[in-house]
Amino acid sequence: MPYALCPFCFSTLHVTPEQLAVKSGVIRCGHCHKVFNARENELSADIERTIPIKPNEDITQSSTAIQEHSSEIDSPPIIAAWESTKTTHHYKLPYGLLSFVLVLVLLTQIAFIESTRLTQNTQLQPFFKKLNNTFDLSIPSYQNLDEIHIIARQLTPHPKLDELLSFQLTIKNSALAEQPYPSIKLLLTSTLGEPIAQGVFTKNDYLADSEINDYFAPQSLRNITLTFQKPSKTAFGFEISFQP
Repeated sequence: MPYALCPFCFSTLHVTPEQLAVKSGVIRCGHCHKVFNARENELSADIERTIPIKPNEDITQSSTAIQEHSSEIDSPPIIAAWESTKTTHHYKLPYGLLSFVLVLVLLTQIAFIESTRLTQNTQLQPFFKKLNNTFDLSIPSYQNLDEIHIIARQLTPHPKLDELLSFQLTIKNSALAEQPYPSIKLLLTSTLGEPIAQGVFTKNDYLADSEINDYFAPQSLRNITLTFQKPSKTAFGFEISFQP
């Protein structure tokens, strides 16, 4: 029988012709379990006589049948359960969504801190009004009483009823944006300037029912007539002021 020298551990293996005939002589070393070609590593007859076979070596086990090896070559390697590789899951933060949320929070903080300045911006009023109408919001509208000016005023007895007084007032909204109609505070004074009567008239008192929800248009005039009970003392003067 021929002999083969394992090129990995240099063990001398005894192989049979049947083993050499299978898979062109590819066998497995019984010592190091490496696979090699026995034909390419066959020992000559002289070397066979001079190189002893290692003692206690199971020749039958050392030269494994090629049928067993062929299944290993053709089949993918089997990974034991404890050797199974764990798939690492990389979770990526949705940076786009996170950035949007941070910007939204920042804008909310700015809007809260600068709410008065924003709501008093005349250029943003059409936008705020559209938001209020569309989403039923309550964003405060523009209001600056300093921009409501008195154009004309007159206090006279009522033309028909002696116990009443008639007050005519013309006001102008000089702002560049519409704003709510103000409440009008009227103070009647004596000859010495002492107050003898006063009253506050809201827009419900001087606007028609169909105009109560209207706004004072920018750069517009409004004529107002107020009628009220004559005080017990004769009024010789009056003062007017506007309230939100």
